[in-house]
Amino acid sequence: MINNLELNDGTFLNGRLVTKMELSLEQIQRLKELHREKDIVMQDAHEQIKQIEFEMQRVWGFAEDDRLHTHRFRVPCPEIKELDNE
Repeated sequence: MINNLELNDGTFLNGRLVTKMELSLEQIQRLKELHREKDIVMQDAHEQIKQIEFEMQRVWGFAEDDRLHTHRFRVPCPEIKELDNE
């Protein structure tokens, strides 16, 4: 069985799931690439939303304070979570 595989950002691929799904090295590499791409997209989206939140505060006449932003990233994915926990 493959142990958990660490990605560059400190997160891991589930080694048990990699084994169960009989992933090839190419598939594992592609998953790592996709995780990096996803992280970039999420960071860009987060920064854009943060700037919109600041603009909303300015329009309302409030001081900019990111502790008062109303939007937080929460991306549920129950199907993957269920597979990942097998």
